[in-house]
Amino acid sequence: MDLTSITATASSLFLTLLKYYSLSVFVFPLASVYQERRIWNPSPRLPSLSFQAHVKIYFFNVVWMGITLLGGMLLLPKALLGFDASYEAHLVERFTGTICTYLFLDSSIVVRGTENLPPESTTLGRCPPPAPVYIANHASQIDLAVVYLLNKRFKWISKDSVRFLPGVGLIMTLSRHVFINRRTGKNKSSVSNLYRQSEMAIKSGLPMFFFPQGTRRMDVRLPFKDGAYKVALENESEIVPISIE
Repeated sequence: MDLTSITATASSLFLTLLKYYSLSVFVFPLASVYQERRIWNPSPRLPSLSFQAHVKIYFFNVVWMGITLLGGMLLLPKALLGFDASYEAHLVERFTGTICTYLFLDSSIVVRGTENLPPESTTLGRCPPPAPVYIANHASQIDLAVVYLLNKRFKWISKDSVRFLPGVGLIMTLSRHVFINRRTGKNKSSVSNLYRQSEMAIKSGLPMFFFPQGTRRMDVRLPFKDGAYKVALENESEIVPISIE
């Protein structure tokens, strides 16, 4: 097989994989709908999700994954060439969160208290070190979108499996968010990595964003875990509480 044939075969394989990866943005949102349904259904204090709500959740995720996929693919060559694309990836995330918020939620959303947020010192969204630690309650997938209305740059703490979500995993990897492995036996090293990467981010002027409850619940606010507080104490960072209602 000559070089031309190898190149043609490799190109064909790449385009096929890219096609199926792109089409998966219409499949994975079904799992997101199922997860959101599980959050609502166990509690008798909450109404059942309507058919319209299921549809809205599905398309929320389609749009989220679709835009981040497009943005991630555009930024991928820069990252593969060895350049830092994290700030541009954050801008893609911010744009996606804003679009999804105003498409699928009430356009009269109000963000209060932004004047109390720590200022950013550079055009790349960094704060004077040590950067703050943001914490917020977490009840729904929508939370991931609305926090971008703060217009602040930060790093998420996310479970490792998110890497495999189409678009979302790519853009979060490019943004250099912190991924943790929750599986038994691997959690200890993953938590150590969390603290190490959080320290590096905070010292470089990048805030960390935690949902201290660790999981989503609609019917009750779960107690906060102490990871965010340990990170803040160890780095002498300001804790900035955010309430999502």
